[in-house]
Amino acid sequence: MKDKGVVRVIKSNLLCGRDGISDIHYHLKKNPDHLIIAGCSNKSLFDEILRYSDFPKENVSLVDIACLSSLVHKDKDEANEKAKRLIFQEIMNVENKKDFEPSEDLKEIGVSVGFGPLDDLVIFGRLADCPGYMFESCSICADICPQGAISDMLSIDSDLCNGCGICISVCPLGILSSRNQENIESKMKSMLTSFVGKKMLSNRHMIDAPIMLFVCDNIAKIILDRIGLQKRSYPADILPIPVSCLSRINIDNILMSFVLGSQGVILFGCDPCERGSQKYIEDIGRTFNSVFQKTCLEGRLSIFRSTGRDSDQFHEYLVNFFEKINSMERLNIPIVEEFSGNKREDLILMLKSVLKDVDFDINVDGSHLPFGLVKINEETCDLCGDCTRACLTNALKIEGDKLIFDHGFCIGCGACIKKCPNNSIELEKGIKTFKLFMT
Repeated sequence: MKDKGVVRVIKSNLLCGRDGISDIHYHLKKNPDHLIIAGCSNKSLFDEILRYSDFPKENVSLVDIACLSSLVHKDKDEANEKAKRLIFQEIMNVENKKDFEPSEDLKEIGVSVGFGPLDDLVIFGRLADCPGYMFESCSICADICPQGAISDMLSIDSDLCNGCGICISVCPLGILSSRNQENIESKMKSMLTSFVGKKMLSNRHMIDAPIMLFVCDNIAKIILDRIGLQKRSYPADILPIPVSCLSRINIDNILMSFVLGSQGVILFGCDPCERGSQKYIEDIGRTFNSVFQKTCLEGRLSIFRSTGRDSDQFHEYLVNFFEKINSMERLNIPIVEEFSGNKREDLILMLKSVLKDVDFDINVDGSHLPFGLVKINEETCDLCGDCTRACLTNALKIEGDKLIFDHGFCIGCGACIKKCPNNSIELEKGIKTFKLFMT
């Protein structure tokens, strides 16, 4: 592990016992940058240790390898394999946490005050790249915001904003960001065989049908821990990806899990959600299932919301979903190892990987996967260039004496139509697979 940034590894048979607590105190006095505790779910005890040590709570992570592996997986090798991945996930999570310094093109556009330092959300945006701000042509974030806190001009009412982060999740161009943004890509990669260093894993390939379980840190996490404490077994192939709220998940994350090697995805949230993400997640599920029906991803996404009183039902649900996925033909999607970091470019890359064998066009209902197809009347178009200047996604360009359209980069905002003086442009929504693969 030391080649992953870990300076020191301390082993203990009982971390919550006298010797274990003494070891933790001793190493806290050395003032490490971060402390990862991999053990049981005795969070109150570890919180008490931190309180007496004056060590910053935000610099400590608790990985519950008991509830998430050893107590629920009867096969010792599988349990050890799962525990390694859980620890590696947190190591990578810490490694990828960087002090956020907004660049000059980022402007603060909203602040939501939460209950603690990690709940406060400061939202930044690259206003010059926003079609809604520049041309009042895109309103995806405003339309989907559950609080109605966003105006079409990308102005956020801090009195209405609850800090859910849905606006960041849904922006098709990735122009919104925050200080406490979660690195979902890193969390997924750290759980999958293809991306975990060989030193971390056994030579045995024990997890061959990985299912990504995106689990909210609130009620949903409590239920998952309760199943562990009850020692109720479920397949080790189910790999938990902790998120502060399902509002931080979007279709891009779901697609990414598949092109990284997972066979199924579960969104496990809370009912009710304190951030109001219910409709948002329902719409994501509806859009995904509609878009990818009759493709290799059909039936591979499922959503479960916990009331906090349904551990029996969720345990049965986990086992049944795994059996369903395990009975399906293994996905043959080319693994994508590197992403550019450009949200739109990465989405196109993933869609090409997933839709490589699809020979039909796909209707898109809603704003969670926005694609547009521009038709240009060449008889009335005089190549004035107004549409290309209005197109902030670079989907329209003039090359020689032709207006060139790139379907992959079009989000269907309609800025080009607004600015065209000759009414030479028509727009329809949907993914044209043939044109997508031409880009």
